[in-house]
Amino acid sequence: MSTSPIVGFVSPPCWCDPSPAEFQELCQGPVRTQQAMVDVPELDFNSLDAIGAAEPQVARASRLLGLAGASVIGMTGTPFVWAGQEDEAGARGRVERMSRAAGCPVIMTGTAIIDAVRALGVTKIAVATPYYTDFWRSHAAQILTSAGLKVLVIRSADQQGLASKITDIDDYDAVSTPDTFAKSLEDLVQAAPQAQALVCLGAGVRTLAHSARLEAQFGLPLVASDTALYWALARVAGVVIDADRLGRLGTV
Repeated sequence: MSTSPIVGFVSPPCWCDPSPAEFQELCQGPVRTQQAMVDVPELDFNSLDAIGAAEPQVARASRLLGLAGASVIGMTGTPFVWAGQEDEAGARGRVERMSRAAGCPVIMTGTAIIDAVRALGVTKIAVATPYYTDFWRSHAAQILTSAGLKVLVIRSADQQGLASKITDIDDYDAVSTPDTFAKSLEDLVQAAPQAQALVCLGAGVRTLAHSARLEAQFGLPLVASDTALYWALARVAGVVIDADRLGRLGTV
């Protein structure tokens, strides 16, 4: 029997989640990954109420992964931790419930982002929410502010003139390309020159391959949904990763 750690991933339903493969490739030592989808095939991703109501299914997926031997579990999808919650404390309560269900630590992306920003020792942030609707964006700002972070600016691609009005979360492909994302960050830097870090919400935006380059371009650390989750999972699992690919976050 292999003694390498098992890292579980709870993935949003009906979405081809690259996280398990990316994390395994990021690791520099042996690690096994296991994946379970949230069992809500018709989940309305445009509704935070529907996402929050999926907590029992997230707990069940977490329990299945725990029973499969996972030593730590990551939940892909930023709002799954704070949908339906008023503040950071409510989100942390959900993390605790998922961990109890799993029988091992569960890392949820939305709170991993907060932990990553704190680990960098900064509080003033500029936030990209490329494909978030107005309601999603305002709720995300509420959660970040409740965590003691100063959100200097938070913008989706439509507000930045990079996309038409965003009304459907599923329409994320066009605003998630590397070029469009770089333009989004450029807009944030210009709008908030006092920012100490850039934050990107949304697992549909994959930043792992670009974090170091973007940090060098804008001179600020970048905390994103994918890199924050991998950083937190590696710390809890005790596995060595290619930290350089996480940019500044890999140094803390």
